[in-house]
Amino acid sequence: QHSNISVLHILLSNMSNHKSAKGFNEALKVGEDNIPMHRSEITERLKVMKKQECTIYIIRDYLNLEGSPSDSQSHIDALCRYRMAKWCYSLVDALCLDRETVSIAMSYLDRFIATGSPRAGRVLKNRSEYQLASMTALYMAIKVFEPKIMDPRQFADLSQGKYKSSDIIDMESEILFNLKWRLNGPTAAAFLVYFTALLPPLEQCGNTTSYDAVVANATYQIELSVTKYSFVTERPSTIAIAALMNSVERLSASDSNLISKMARMLNEVDLATDIDVLSSNVNKIAQRLDKLQNEPSPIFQKRSNNYDDLTVKEDKSIYHDLKSSANTQRSRAEASPMTCV
Repeated sequence: QHSNISVLHILLSNMSNHKSAKGFNEALKVGEDNIPMHRSEITERLKVMKKQECTIYIIRDYLNLEGSPSDSQSHIDALCRYRMAKWCYSLVDALCLDRETVSIAMSYLDRFIATGSPRAGRVLKNRSEYQLASMTALYMAIKVFEPKIMDPRQFADLSQGKYKSSDIIDMESEILFNLKWRLNGPTAAAFLVYFTALLPPLEQCGNTTSYDAVVANATYQIELSVTKYSFVTERPSTIAIAALMNSVERLSASDSNLISKMARMLNEVDLATDIDVLSSNVNKIAQRLDKLQNEPSPIFQKRSNNYDDLTVKEDKSIYHDLKSSANTQRSRAEASPMTCV
């Protein structure tokens, strides 16, 4: 891996301050839906996303603020957040939803608590309130970004009687008010989609299997980072570029053509967004992500890169899926957030 890191870094260093690479098609396709988009539009969107993550969607380190009663047994900590994020992933996987929905939900939760509002203060100091806020944040993210029909009583059922649907509705109102209805912030996964859109067409990349594996592995590292509080204050764009560089280094050792193409894309990202892909900060985050993926007991397994099976009809109720996921006693324990914090 070290020799491959050197190859990638040397290529990037040689490209530094060069103009946009020639030979790339101007009409590019973005995301799994292959939406056609001009290169200039992609770079403009990236600039807007970069501005958003540095301003209205920035998250402060709310667990380590001076005066926070971190010694209180009821006060939440990084472990509480990890367990709730893991529960969210378990539920999303059981319902065959997009894992990025968990990233969006945790962003709602983190930004809400970071507002320091009276209700956010109670969430920070009371684990029961934190469970409710976490469940509500996931409910909101699913309702906004997933095609399945949602109802607050379905989430209330998961609490095994601890919360009512009115509790979730009330918490949703609190979160919406304190976030000023800003529910569409940039995630690391969204940055990754636009970064990889700057690549030339797949037929020019050589081994498309290697390309898919690189993107899938970068996505997995991003998913893992969502569970760790230490990444909350990091910019999503930096996490995305670090995960992508890690994945190129991990999976492209025998594909010099793909390494070259990826290096050109990373240089495009540098030019388009002013992200210094060779900065010490990107390197440090890349090392942390790599360490997270190398842990002997992974938080969860990598999911297939094929999301075709996640497509559902808009009129399909999620309630049947929630009931089915709790058919066994073991499933009921895993489906309930009451066992998490």
